[in-house]
Amino acid sequence: MLRSLVGSEMCIRDRYCPLILGLIICFFGGSYLTLIAAIECVRLVVWQRMYAAFKVLAVNYNAAYEASKRDDLIDDDNNGVADVLEISKKELLTRKIYLFFRTVKPDQVTEALSTIWMGLLSVVATLRVDFAQAVTLGCSLGEICDTHCRKYLEPAMGAFLPDDLAKWAPVASGYIFRTLGCMLAWMIKRFITGFHAAMRGADMFVSNAIILAKKNGYVNESFDTNGPQASALISLVAFVGFYWQVSNNFGLPFPLNILMLPASIVEWVLSTWVALI
Repeated sequence: MLRSLVGSEMCIRDRYCPLILGLIICFFGGSYLTLIAAIECVRLVVWQRMYAAFKVLAVNYNAAYEASKRDDLIDDDNNGVADVLEISKKELLTRKIYLFFRTVKPDQVTEALSTIWMGLLSVVATLRVDFAQAVTLGCSLGEICDTHCRKYLEPAMGAFLPDDLAKWAPVASGYIFRTLGCMLAWMIKRFITGFHAAMRGADMFVSNAIILAKKNGYVNESFDTNGPQASALISLVAFVGFYWQVSNNFGLPFPLNILMLPASIVEWVLSTWVALI
């Protein structure tokens, strides 16, 4: 019975979670430009090292947890009451902190934390380069447009502005075109991110759906997850997901914006962090 429950839980974790996550990425990935880029950066660059570091931290945490459980049973004065129940909260906190540092291996914990921190910094650096590329491309595009269109916009702005402010017309023209260029570059980047998210999510969804269908007897075991039929399904789901994103202007309609609020908060935090650091 217990083995059956454990097997069901592993199946849900290994198959149904990627299935649902694939759909979310496929239909809403374009709304999370920075988050998707961060996840892809972690997956491609530092995931193996960070995963190993988290395993090391988990091993040390479990060792400290087991030591804490044994400590809770200690009764040095043999009065039938555990020592941890006879001390104040401050003394208990000091005792547990001391036990933690005595149990864990400092070299392993320090190296693991350093690996995780360096991985996070590499993600931030990659995101900043990505952001800088979009801004640079936008400014360059705006400069080109300003060079060729200034002769039309500058006289109109000069006529609109008061005589004593007409000298600002060339500067304002340059700012306007650079701003429009950055907006266009960011829009193109969002389209690229949305298309990538649609393809990635569709691949996750279809691949895991085929595996589940095989397991439940809905699809023949000989069905190739990398064959032309699977590729056609992935393309179809990706097209529907990308069309949904574009038709909703890469936004989330109500009530999906409420359901996806945690991801939106993470996206905002990442975007702010990248812009400020």
